[in-house]
Amino acid sequence: MVDESAPGTSLQNLRHRRGLTQEALADAAGLSVSTIRKIEQGGSARIETLHILARALDVETSTLFGSASPTPTPDREEDNKLNLLPLRQVLTPVVGIGGAASFAGQPSGEVWEADLRAALSEAVRLYHADDFEAVAAMLPRMVRESHWLIDHAASEERSTLLRLRAEIYQLAGWFLTQVRQYDLAYTAIREAIQDATGAGDPLTAASGAISQAWLFIRQGRFTDAESLARDTASTIEPRMSTASDAELSRGGGSCFAGRPPRYATIGATPPTNSCRSPRLPHRACPSSARPVATTSS
Repeated sequence: MVDESAPGTSLQNLRHRRGLTQEALADAAGLSVSTIRKIEQGGSARIETLHILARALDVETSTLFGSASPTPTPDREEDNKLNLLPLRQVLTPVVGIGGAASFAGQPSGEVWEADLRAALSEAVRLYHADDFEAVAAMLPRMVRESHWLIDHAASEERSTLLRLRAEIYQLAGWFLTQVRQYDLAYTAIREAIQDATGAGDPLTAASGAISQAWLFIRQGRFTDAESLARDTASTIEPRMSTASDAELSRGGGSCFAGRPPRYATIGATPPTNSCRSPRLPHRACPSSARPVATTSS
C-alpha cells in the first residue's frame, strides 16, 4: 500500500491538466469515483491502482510520485543488510584490479553435483514453506559450491552445471524479492539469466526473465515488466504459423508469465493479494508444462 499524499496531489494536478472531472477519470480507468476522491485526499492506494490511473492519464506510474527525495532507510532495513551479508558476499564478490572475482570462503571438503541438487530441492521446499531464515542460511554455500563445480568441470559437463547454478541464482532472486532486497535480487536474477543462456537453455532463461518481471512489478516498474513479459513470451513461444516442430513440442514453456514465482508451479494458484500487473499476459498451462523451479538435470 502507498500511504503518502504525493500520489494524490500529483493525480489531481494531472487530472486538471487533462481537463477531466473525477467522474471522467474514474470512467476512463474503470474505477469508482470514491477511489479517485480518496486518493486525491491523501488516502492510501495499492500501486496497481495507481498504475491503472497512470495508464488512463497516459503517463508513467512514477509520475504520480513526483520528484520527492527518498525517505531515509529505517534501521531495520540496515539490520537486514547485515543479516544477509554472507549472501551479499557471494552475489557481489570482491573484484580486484585483475578482474577476477574472489569469494570470502571456498567450499570445505568434497563437492558433489548430486548433493548440491538435493540441497537446492530442499531450499525450494523451505522457500515455499516461508522458512526464509533457513533459505538465507543455505544459499551462500550453494552459490559457492556451484562456482567451484563449474570451475573444475570438464567441458562436456559445463552446460548442465551452468543450468544448475542458474536455478540456484533464481531461487536467490525469488527470496531476495520476497524480503524486499530488490537491487540484490536483480543481481541474482541477472546471473540466472546469463547462466541459463550460456547453458543453451531458453526455458530456464525465460523463467529468469519472468522472475525479473515480477521484481519490476514489486518496484512499481509496470511498463518494464509488461514489455519484458511480452518480449519473453514472443521469444519462447513463437507464433504457430512460424514455429518449428521443435518449438511447438516445447509449448507451455512460459505459461507462468505474469504469475509471481512463489506460486509458479503447475496447479498452484496465487492468492488474491499477490502482487501482479493487471496487463501482464496470462497463458493456460498444459499439464505437461514444466514447473518454474525444477531441480532435475
